[in-house]
Amino acid sequence: MSTHIITYPEINGYLANAKEILGSKAQKDGNEYRDIKYVQMAAGTAYSATLMIVDEYLRSREGDKFAKPKRIEDYRSRLRKYNKTLLSYLNEAYDTTITYLMFIKKPERIYLRFFYD
Repeated sequence: MSTHIITYPEINGYLANAKEILGSKAQKDGNEYRDIKYVQMAAGTAYSATLMIVDEYLRSREGDKFAKPKRIEDYRSRLRKYNKTLLSYLNEAYDTTITYLMFIKKPERIYLRFFYD
């Protein structure tokens, strides 16, 4: 089994990419984004960075026994044992990107609430 250590610059790169996608492609108009496709892409990219952070934390705690979680419930149950603050951050990121990334279609525009500016 090969081990791949994710460096902080890699995680920071994911977050920078998410911000760049929103800034250059999502067509922000005030507090609203007009292009849902790019908002969803940015949300997925930022959420991937969140999971990388949690993976690194779990890897540091579990050492050789670390196996990448496959479901959000697996992440939650393992973080519940080690770090409830990080669990809270994961839940917030999950709720924001998965549950609360809601949009309402209006004529010729899509209005969004999004966590990342």
